Amino acid sequence: MKISDYDSTDYDYADYWQGREYENAVESMAIRHLLGRHLRDRQKGGVFIDIGGSFGRLTPLYAPLFRQNIILDYSLNTLRKYRSKIQKTNKNVILIAGNLYHLPFRPGTFDGGLMMRVMHHIEEPDRYFEELARVLKPGAIFLQEFANKIHMKARIRNLLGKQPRLYDQTPYQQPHTDESSGLPGEDDPRANSDANIFLNYHPKHLRTVAQSHDLRIRNVRGLSFFRMPFLKRRIPTKLLRRLDGLLQAIPFVASLAPSMIYTLQKAMTDERVGGGDAGEGPADVSITDILVCPSCKGGLHFDADKAECRGCGKSFDKVDGIWDFRVTS
Repeated sequence: MKISDYDSTDYDYADYWQGREYENAVESMAIRHLLGRHLRDRQKGGVFIDIGGSFGRLTPLYAPLFRQNIILDYSLNTLRKYRSKIQKTNKNVILIAGNLYHLPFRPGTFDGGLMMRVMHHIEEPDRYFEELARVLKPGAIFLQEFANKIHMKARIRNLLGKQPRLYDQTPYQQPHTDESSGLPGEDDPRANSDANIFLNYHPKHLRTVAQSHDLRIRNVRGLSFFRMPFLKRRIPTKLLRRLDGLLQAIPFVASLAPSMIYTLQKAMTDERVGGGDAGEGPADVSITDILVCPSCKGGLHFDADKAECRGCGKSFDKVDGIWDFRVTS
């Protein structure tokens, strides 16, 4: 199992967003709409997870809507660097270092969540969706963004014979030479390492995998339709944002965008694990009550800045106020 570890490249993901005001604006617009649509007629509250939340770019969008929010990211360095800044304005946000294939949470913990700009680093979506379904409450909503394999530019390249096998459901490993993304360039000796996973997924493939784990698709949205340098240089961000918003509202053009969001909903069951409908969580959530061993899912014994699994005996440390639950197996 490969893991994109930005700590291994000493990369600060916040640098990537310098000069990408358009992308940030249209993603924020989509998230506000989708979360607002879900919560409009429901009780606000509960517990929310931002998987791969890094430096907290999206916290202003969801932190005011939920009682407790968790950013989970594999980069402990990034979480340590931005912890004070994130928690200064968001007192209800907790940062945890962890592996999305081995989430350190009890079943049915989360009332909602999202993942943005991370799916392209995931080689085993089946394992990931299995874990995600485990920690979501029945009825919970999760916004799943992914890099779209069959976007408009790729279709044009396919017609020109430059990108064969476009329409099969095999993930496409995108050649990546832009080092501002934190990934090694083609001439870098790390180019074939675990750090260079960048997969574009066919929408049908992810739909099938998600639904196999009782994650139903409630909404499909395309975004970043104008993610082209020459357009961003010539057209004001405000205008591009408006145009993108118009296209986002048209479902049948979603698969033309380079980025897509599936609004997933955990299927309801008669036995509602971890509570009732999303939004019915307790008023106060203790982090120690929802954490488990990421390896065996056993209960944890907490002693100051250390947690020990009562099942397998593994121990985990709290580093600069951040629990480090990263495991690889």
